[in-house]
Amino acid sequence: MKASRAAMSGRLSWRAAYHSDIRKNTPEGAAIRAEMASRFDVEQRKVTEILGIEAGYRYAGSPIVWCEQGDGPDPDNPQYVPTTWPGARLPHVWLNESATPRNRTALHDRLGMGYTLLRLGGTRVDTTTWNERCAQRTLPLMCSISRTKRRAKSTASIFCS
Repeated sequence: MKASRAAMSGRLSWRAAYHSDIRKNTPEGAAIRAEMASRFDVEQRKVTEILGIEAGYRYAGSPIVWCEQGDGPDPDNPQYVPTTWPGARLPHVWLNESATPRNRTALHDRLGMGYTLLRLGGTRVDTTTWNERCAQRTLPLMCSISRTKRRAKSTASIFCS
């Protein structure tokens, strides 16, 4: 919320510099343009340089998002920091990093239209019950994707139900 408020105040500040004489070819018009450009250079950045707020958004408190212990990523960080924190936007990852660039598969390319269960870090959790419960409730669980790192190589297994 803090960054969002700052972005809005920045937008209002540079827009307040507008004056109807801005297009006039006079010293006054030039001064108005210079003031508006100066404010825009500083204040508009508050609006456009907040990728962390946009791409780093998290769903906190959702009944379908695991409640992880700890504070989690800073929701007001203007810089984007990729995270796998529950409820956060899924960051970009190549599933087969060792492949040539033309043959790589992005994790996002494997996501279905419904929910996707990710198992990261080499976990060996049996998800059979979870998959069955989703099916019973007609929740659209498309795939279970497991990604592990082994000696600087990344491998992925995908199980679709």
